[in-house]
Amino acid sequence: MKRLLLLSIIFLTACATQSEEQITAMYKTRIDDYQLCKMYFYTDQGWARNQEFRYKLYKRVLGEKERRELDCYIFPELKDKEPYMEERIKLYEEQGGW
Repeated sequence: MKRLLLLSIIFLTACATQSEEQITAMYKTRIDDYQLCKMYFYTDQGWARNQEFRYKLYKRVLGEKERRELDCYIFPELKDKEPYMEERIKLYEEQGGW
């Protein structure tokens, strides 16, 4: 019984841990332009995580937005939103946090 529990924990941990390559591929293939733009503007992403986690998330979103050369203001419901990721990335890289 203990062995089964231990194997289950190891299996679940391995499944929950994604590599950088898997995450990058997900952003490139599974997230459409609108969803990416929503992520770019909404500040509640990763709110329960530390700043290092959110910094990495912001870098991925911003990198993918730039790779696609997206203008997120083309979506009417996002026209009044203000971007924040660039500023937080800059502060994290310069000061270690925001």
